[in-house]
Amino acid sequence: MKKVVIKEPYTVVIEQGPKPQISDDQFLARAIATGISAGTERIRYNGTNPAYLTGRRSYPEEPGYEFVGKVTEIGKNITSVSPGDKIFALAPHCEYVAFREFDFFGVLPNEIDIENALFAALTMSTIHVAHRCNITLGDTVGVVGLGVFGLLIAQIAKLNGASKVIGLNPSAWKGSFAKKMGIDLILKTNSYRPQLLAETQSRGVDIAIESSGYSSGVTIAVDIVRKRGKVAIVGFHSHPFEISGENLFTKELTILGIRNGGGPNMSYEYLRWSKRENFNEALRLIKSGVIQGKSMITHRFKADDIEKAYQLIDKRAEPYLQVILNW
Repeated sequence: MKKVVIKEPYTVVIEQGPKPQISDDQFLARAIATGISAGTERIRYNGTNPAYLTGRRSYPEEPGYEFVGKVTEIGKNITSVSPGDKIFALAPHCEYVAFREFDFFGVLPNEIDIENALFAALTMSTIHVAHRCNITLGDTVGVVGLGVFGLLIAQIAKLNGASKVIGLNPSAWKGSFAKKMGIDLILKTNSYRPQLLAETQSRGVDIAIESSGYSSGVTIAVDIVRKRGKVAIVGFHSHPFEISGENLFTKELTILGIRNGGGPNMSYEYLRWSKRENFNEALRLIKSGVIQGKSMITHRFKADDIEKAYQLIDKRAEPYLQVILNW
């Protein structure tokens, strides 16, 4: 079988290996398509993820966590899937993956568009963002950075009751995508202040969500939020950033760091929105058609062309949003 491996910075290959042999408590799925999480995989490809310095991560890496495949074999103790079922799973870019019943996966209805299903993992993370920020009915939310994650955050903020979502981004190209995602107002990051203040009665937004991964995005998020507002930093930052002490002090801000898809899988009575519950809710939204991500797919590559796909997201030679691999 084939799998994607990052051997070291700027070296990504397709490795060949034996197809996994399953036990009675496993099932096997063959990949149909996998999604590239550009922000996460770029910094693994180019070696800028600070986790390599701390030792939390090391090469070689098997990247990816957006997997849609078809079940090909099941062990005798498996009851949750049948051969032929299509699933979404948190799994790497790999031709075949063996799963256990307690792994993160969900069976997909036959009628679902598999390219929409690829957005379940990022939807899970945006649900976690909404819960951590406690977005409530009537809130005004500012989203700084309109990549795939930022655009999905805009959709979830609206579903959570936000009365107005304001997107801030340097690229006008993403404006057409932003309108489809329910963003009410799109502002350029170099000229946002007058219109943003006019839209918020000179107060600023209730919640500012930084999803750009750049220090300038944090600066803007702190600038646009109201007094006693919340700033959520959800973009992954490879380098340290500064927060204005004056704004932090005079505005009495709450700063939230938010990671991945949620907390540990604890008992429901102790943690209502665990990672598992966020995952299940993401699948429900995808299956019901509430979340539509396919329109954000700008590039499709064959899995064998992974190096071309990674060069695209690293060099940014042309605009892109979601990039997928077809197996």
